[in-house]
Amino acid sequence: IAILVILLIFTLRGIFKGLIGEVTGFIAIILALIFAVRWMSAGTAFILSILNLSTVFAVMISFVLIFVTVFWGTIMLGRTLRKILKISMLGWLDHLGGAAFGLLKGAVIASLLVILLGFIPLNLTYRQYKQDSVLFKPMQQFAPRLFDWIVLTVPSTKSFYDEVNQTISSRTKK
Repeated sequence: IAILVILLIFTLRGIFKGLIGEVTGFIAIILALIFAVRWMSAGTAFILSILNLSTVFAVMISFVLIFVTVFWGTIMLGRTLRKILKISMLGWLDHLGGAAFGLLKGAVIASLLVILLGFIPLNLTYRQYKQDSVLFKPMQQFAPRLFDWIVLTVPSTKSFYDEVNQTISSRTKK
């Protein structure tokens, strides 16, 4: 029942936000993170050329400025697209897509919760619920399978922490 409640809440939230709202928020965070990590070295160099700051502080400022700019720009594009859909009488499609995307987000969260619960030694009653649940096993496998698929489709790149450490170390050696 708890899994169904989570799925229902996220599906309803998706209906109200619409596909454009749901996807834009998600894409905005991903794009902002990618651009901020990729361009923070250049941003840091620019900040250090005009301000006398510590390298670590310049990296932080660069990251935040790039992140916020890309995030805000992506959200504004999404709002514009949503208005176009409403004007063209396709708002219902936006809401239907939002329900599907909301269900997907709910499934990821439910899956992660089920996985976390698997690490906690719980009583016999919980184990019985787990065995009787129709959704427990599929939810337990959902997030790991989604992660594996994402890793296969995204080209390899340095980790976030490797990129940050490289930027800081390249600036402190000068």
